[in-house]
Amino acid sequence: MNQLQESVSPVGDIYQAITHASVASKPWFITPDQTVTFGQLRTRIDKVSAWLKQNSIEAGQRIIIASTNDAEVAMLFVSMLCNGITVINLDPDTSSIRANALISK
Repeated sequence: MNQLQESVSPVGDIYQAITHASVASKPWFITPDQTVTFGQLRTRIDKVSAWLKQNSIEAGQRIIIASTNDAEVAMLFVSMLCNGITVINLDPDTSSIRANALISK
C-alpha cells in the first residue's frame, strides 16, 4: 500500500476515484503517439510504489526524470507525487552543467 492509498487528502480521493471501474478505460493523457487510460495510470502508480519501497526511497526524497516520452514522464511524475517524492523533471537535452546545477540544489 502506498502513502496515497492511506491518505484522506484530496490527492487520496483522486487515487481512489481512478480505481473505480467506470473510469479505468477512459483516457487520462493523450499524445499524438499514445493514449494512457486511468487504469494504466493506476497500474503505474502501484508499480512505482512497489519499486520505491523495494529501493528504500521514501517520501521527501528526490527523483530525477529525463525522457522524451511525454506519456511516460507524466505517469512517472504523478506516481512519484502520489508517494510524496519530489520530482526534478529534466529535458534530456539539458546540458550537463545545467543539469548538475539543478541536481545539486
